[in-house]
Amino acid sequence: SGLLVRACPGVGMIRMGTFDVANGPELDPYNGRTGPSPGNADLVARLVSFAEEGGGARTLLQKACAASASLVAKWAALGLVHGMLNSDNVHIAGITIDTAGFCFMEAYDPEFDAGGPSAARGRYSYKNQASAMFWNLKRLAASLSGGGRLLSKE
Repeated sequence: SGLLVRACPGVGMIRMGTFDVANGPELDPYNGRTGPSPGNADLVARLVSFAEEGGGARTLLQKACAASASLVAKWAALGLVHGMLNSDNVHIAGITIDTAGFCFMEAYDPEFDAGGPSAARGRYSYKNQASAMFWNLKRLAASLSGGGRLLSKE
């Protein structure tokens, strides 16, 4: 028998999607949903302060971009495909959380899909891994800027 424990760097399991909490419908171009606290820039500012330990939104975004780009580049070199690479499964420190839907390609195939949910088939294929992570980072940037409220102050 064995026990697998997953440790998380930094202050905890803070997903990129956590920062969607204060988004208004203008920040969700696909379905116009709001976060549970739309327009609450103070809440996002407190999340940033907690996550970045005073470094600010710009620093948080820069670190998340660098770590996430490095992660996806390493995956590409190894032929690893993450099957559910949405903002709720990506940590701001550049690690992924939900590992149930990832696997290695047996042979190079840009269309290879790790078998995530049927509604997401193709969205997270090998050739789309970098663009999926970039989309998550754009969502994080939009949440942090909240229409320019946070990033513009730094």
